[in-house]
Amino acid sequence: MKVLVFSDSDEVAKEILSGVRPFKERAIVLTYSSESFEGFADRVLKCSPSSNVRFEDHAVAAIEHVAKRENFDLILVGATKRGREIAPRVAQRLGYPCITDATKIDLRESVVVERMCFSGRTIATIGLSKLPAVISVMPKVFEVKKGDETPEESQVSVDVSENARVIELIEKEKSKVDLENAKVVIGLGRGVGKRENLERLYELKEILKAEFGSTRPVAYDYSWLPEDTMIGFSGKRIKPELYIAVGISGQIQHMIGVMHAKRIIAINKDENAPIFEYADYGIVGRWEEVVPKLVEVIKRNKKL
Repeated sequence: MKVLVFSDSDEVAKEILSGVRPFKERAIVLTYSSESFEGFADRVLKCSPSSNVRFEDHAVAAIEHVAKRENFDLILVGATKRGREIAPRVAQRLGYPCITDATKIDLRESVVVERMCFSGRTIATIGLSKLPAVISVMPKVFEVKKGDETPEESQVSVDVSENARVIELIEKEKSKVDLENAKVVIGLGRGVGKRENLERLYELKEILKAEFGSTRPVAYDYSWLPEDTMIGFSGKRIKPELYIAVGISGQIQHMIGVMHAKRIIAINKDENAPIFEYADYGIVGRWEEVVPKLVEVIKRNKKL
């Protein structure tokens, strides 16, 4: 099976390449970065973005160009924020079937894919009756495992003739936090109350060497934290050793982003909050009272 892999995240691209290694004959990665894919891909196609063309538009054109030049059985795209736009557009241009947000891929006998439906409430199992096809793959589906591939590299030149042109780029505030690789994450929900209350959680963050994550309302609606801290269906999927949910009700749209955490601790004053169905440990109470006591216990145990 010949596979083309693309993601704007090098880490996600390596995850996908690691996951399909047992099933492919050749894996080719298309990338815009200078990252080395030694031990992951058989070939590396390097592409340079254009300053006056949207990255997504350029990537769609590049994948289309490469796919028409070579015969791929599968085109696998990392389901990042950008990837979720790119994958279906590529499928439409090539006339291929497309499965989005895959959480499991089995290529042993035929192509069988699992994906979450209805905002994560159900899991659909889909079998592809014909190839080629495009599949977008969620981050953290596969573990990164380096192999023995020694890739050959070549440059891809693409003439992109899109109607839309970039006039100006305005950078959004970024957290500069690598949530996907954080060992401890403190998730903040609307129950925190207001932006000023974040300061009361910094001591817990520091003592645990944690990072802050957020639900969609906290990041997108209220802007208490940057948008790239958003976890869940519209944000990031994380796999920390410990996830502490503070003031989070536990709606499935958020929880699908933390379901692979090794341990989940929930702090919520509502004993009927859905979050307790997912938590390994639940504390019913006001976070303003619980968090200081939690910090005190951690400090005491650290001295032992």
